[in-house]
Amino acid sequence: MNKQAPQQSPVSPTTPPPDPWQPRSYHWGWRRVRRGKDKKLHFPGQEADETVKKVVHRHWLFLVRPALPFIAAVIGAFLVPLGYATAPGAGSVWTLLELVMVVLSFVTGGWFVYRELVLWWLDIDIVTSKRIINWRGGFTQPSRKETPLEKVQQVAIEQKFFWQFIFNYGDLHLYLTGGSIDIAKIPNPKKVKDAIWDATEKLKAKKAPKEKPPKVLDPEINAMLNELGEQKLIAKLPSDDDKYRPLKQDKTLGPRRTFGGPLRIMLDIHYSWGEDTVMYLQKSIYVLLGKLVVPVLALLVVLPLAIYGSSLRFIPAAVMSFWWLIMSVAILGLLIAIFLNYVNYVDDVYLLTNRRIIEIERQFLFLYEERKEAEYKNLRDIKVQMNFLGHLIDVGDVYIETPGSMPDIIFKSVSHPFFVQDKIYEIKGHKEKADETKKENERREELHLWFGKVIGKLEQIPQTKGAPNLQRLDFIEAMERASELGFQVVVWDEDPSHPELPPGVVIYQNPPPGTVISPGGEIQVVLTS
Repeated sequence: MNKQAPQQSPVSPTTPPPDPWQPRSYHWGWRRVRRGKDKKLHFPGQEADETVKKVVHRHWLFLVRPALPFIAAVIGAFLVPLGYATAPGAGSVWTLLELVMVVLSFVTGGWFVYRELVLWWLDIDIVTSKRIINWRGGFTQPSRKETPLEKVQQVAIEQKFFWQFIFNYGDLHLYLTGGSIDIAKIPNPKKVKDAIWDATEKLKAKKAPKEKPPKVLDPEINAMLNELGEQKLIAKLPSDDDKYRPLKQDKTLGPRRTFGGPLRIMLDIHYSWGEDTVMYLQKSIYVLLGKLVVPVLALLVVLPLAIYGSSLRFIPAAVMSFWWLIMSVAILGLLIAIFLNYVNYVDDVYLLTNRRIIEIERQFLFLYEERKEAEYKNLRDIKVQMNFLGHLIDVGDVYIETPGSMPDIIFKSVSHPFFVQDKIYEIKGHKEKADETKKENERREELHLWFGKVIGKLEQIPQTKGAPNLQRLDFIEAMERASELGFQVVVWDEDPSHPELPPGVVIYQNPPPGTVISPGGEIQVVLTS
């Protein structure tokens, strides 16, 4: 009798996971960045532990000029019916003109979408937690450039014109190790810069959780290891912000001082954790006095003329009727000149923090802004230049040179320039010492961890375990120490010949200290009675 083989249930085929090294196309159509189910932004080629911090397009204002022909054609298409209602006699002309306007609207609109809108949509800059991606070109000539955040040394903002502040756009200059990158015409450049710096600082500070060194059973060796891993204190520079209250607008770490007296000009600078302002610097007060001397003297001349001008006989009668108007305009103009000179003086600020040097140059607060930064490790040389007058009043320029393509920083017309030069060198030296102390503390932690693991491993080997020294210990303390090593303590006898010791103290043990015994062995002790 033939036996039938048992029927096996069909097994559904499983789809193997995709090979990460198998070449595949990065084509997402019209979107190079899209929002996933996790409500976060994603892009092709994104790593598993990488997050998108910022996606930047060129400012929409640069779409207006290329769109003017299309806007004009649409406006013309709407105006033709109004012309027909005004002069209906030329009906065929209006019909032909309306047809022309509609065709022009489609042609100019299609050209605008093809030549400008598509490129504006596809040309993006992506700031992630690891890199900066510059994606350019449409479907015909796409290109992509990536820059690791580790290479970013400085980020400078450039807003040269008044309308750049009105529409809040500008250029970013990224100074890298061995080169530079320009990201031009982007909206809100300060937020983009903060996103880059924030991602850069987090990447530098991102470390695996520190492993705690194991505790060695022998108390003497454990004390020696703790002494080996003891951290040295890092000296801290005095902070110039300690005498200022935090600003109400503060949401992040940054400078606390405001400038310009009642103008209360704030510095939109983001500090990293542990960064403090060591010194605020501005141009010398003599610079402001030199700019105000002419308008102030002119005002002192115009005011008496405005008050007593009507009594002057040499002024023609035709001019006298407009005298108050002329004097009012002159006084107003001089007051505006004094105010603008004052604003242009107080809006330039130089900062020395415990980590970097910052130069902020503005023109009348809004017309122009340029910001340069440099870390102390990137300083190549510091020079002071003074002319004869500057030497007399102790005012000069401090030139801070940086290597490679990084921009130099110039503190123009500051008081006591040699003192400023010495302070920069002092902060630089302090930063270097702090970095060396930090590295030494890290080495101490590594040695503590390494020796702790080695000695702990040796203590776990039975052949290397010897009887601990229990003599002169209280019986309870002796039991605890022996138990840590896996031994048992047994009372063998009591000895009353030691009246100087309190009862219950171990005065003799068998086997003696250091004798190799197997784990779980007994140690016999004699106690005082």
